[in-house]
Amino acid sequence: MAVTSSLLSIAKKIELSSYKQEVLATRNVREKIRATPNPVLEENAKEASKILHSYNLDGRAINNDITIKDKPNLVKAFFGLVIMALCAPITFTSTGIQALFAWYLGNKTDEGIDARTTYHMIAALISPLIFWPLISLVYFYIFNKMIYTMSIFIFPIFLLISIFICHYCNLLFLIGYDMWTDYKFIYRSKKLQKSQDGLKLIKLIKEINTNLDVLK
Repeated sequence: MAVTSSLLSIAKKIELSSYKQEVLATRNVREKIRATPNPVLEENAKEASKILHSYNLDGRAINNDITIKDKPNLVKAFFGLVIMALCAPITFTSTGIQALFAWYLGNKTDEGIDARTTYHMIAALISPLIFWPLISLVYFYIFNKMIYTMSIFIFPIFLLISIFICHYCNLLFLIGYDMWTDYKFIYRSKKLQKSQDGLKLIKLIKEINTNLDVLK
């Protein structure tokens, strides 16, 4: 269904720029198919989805001209890695442990994607409330011992500044991570484009396109 919703958005010239929009578009397609069943469309969409999933891809791998993306941006990937490397010391010490713990619990749960998101949200909420003040205290102690001696009364200001630094380092790290994952996504897409599976996928997509008028 996700592949069909992506193709339908291309046909309507609508850009699905967020995960929320993708989910809503997929639900919309599912409801339309239930109202107007089309076995050929459904079977082709399932087969196309299997090919994409086997390469760890989704409908975003398809260009507006019904071709498979095959131009990974190496410069963007490099800058993404540089950003992550620069932010990693603060990001890992301030948020790394709880993020890994949330990731582990989320992957272990059998309660579905909603429960996984809950674990991630809990980690995001407790980090600035509990972990960042503790980490700031450690930073303050190290700074006092190794760089410059400061009065304990300066700590509230130090805490406020360090919380902002942690927050923006995390945001920058995620931007760098997105740049790197975008590169990896297009790289996998390029491998698909050069394979027999890629040729089969394009054929399936063209067949799906001929049946999209029913859903518009």
